[in-house]
Amino acid sequence: MIEIGNHHTVGEFRPGLDLSLWIWVGGQRVFGGSVGWLPAQFGEAAARHGLDADAVASVVAAYFAGTAARRAAADAAEAQRRAAADNLRAATLAAEAERERTRRQQRQCAHRAQTSRTVGYTGSSPGTHGDREAAGGVTYIDVCRCGAERYTDANGAHADVGHWLID
Repeated sequence: MIEIGNHHTVGEFRPGLDLSLWIWVGGQRVFGGSVGWLPAQFGEAAARHGLDADAVASVVAAYFAGTAARRAAADAAEAQRRAAADNLRAATLAAEAERERTRRQQRQCAHRAQTSRTVGYTGSSPGTHGDREAAGGVTYIDVCRCGAERYTDANGAHADVGHWLID
C-alpha cells in the first residue's frame, strides 16, 4: 500500500511546515521529494526505486487535489467570514450615522406634539420633576414628528410637565 507522510511519520503531513513529501510502502519510508514537485516527478522517482510510477503519481495527484480542495474551502470560509465582518461593520457604521442624523434633527427641532396618548399613572415619568401633587392620575405621552417624547403626569388640577426626551 502506497501512503504519503512526512519524514518521520506515515500519514502525517503538515502543509506549510513540512517541505518534503515522503512516499511510504508497507510502513517503510522509501523516498521523498519536494512539495514543489509535480506528481509525474514523484512517479519518475518511484520508478527509480522499483515502485509503480503510475500508482505513486496517482496517489500524489490525489493528495495534492485533496489538499487544494481543503485549502480552497478554508480560503472560501475565511473570505465569507471577512465579508460577513465587513457587512456587519458597514451596517454598524450606517446605523450609527443614521442615529447621529436623527439626534441632530431632534436637537434642531422646535418640538411640538404631533401625537398624544394617555396611559394610567405607573410612577414618576421620565423627564418630569417628581411633583407629588400630580402623582396617581394619568400620564400623557406626547410624541414630536422628530421622535422626541414628553411625559406629563396629571392628577386633577395638578400637572407635572416633563421636558422633551431625545432617544
